[in-house]
Amino acid sequence: MEPDQVSNESDDASDESECSSEMPSEEEPSVRNNKRKLVGEDEFKQILDTMSEGLRQLNEIQSARLELEKQSLKTSQMKLLFTNISHLTGRHREIAEKVHKEIREKYGL
Repeated sequence: MEPDQVSNESDDASDESECSSEMPSEEEPSVRNNKRKLVGEDEFKQILDTMSEGLRQLNEIQSARLELEKQSLKTSQMKLLFTNISHLTGRHREIAEKVHKEIREKYGL
């Protein structure tokens, strides 16, 4: 036998041992399954109720936040609407008048 063949055989043997050590055994999944905590029906309902309450509160908070953003936008637009634009000329005045018109139409003024 040549030295290259011997080293190849030893490499193959070490590869097999590495593969076998990396592969999970058939017993592992059942061991893991046995360690899982089983949740009873009452606990499950309690968890769902807690999650539902949390989502309801989040929805209320987001609705309130959205309402505040709408009010803030309206305040800013009203402030812009009542800003004097008589000093503007040319293209700047056209843009300001267009914005004023859009705001009036949006709020029915």
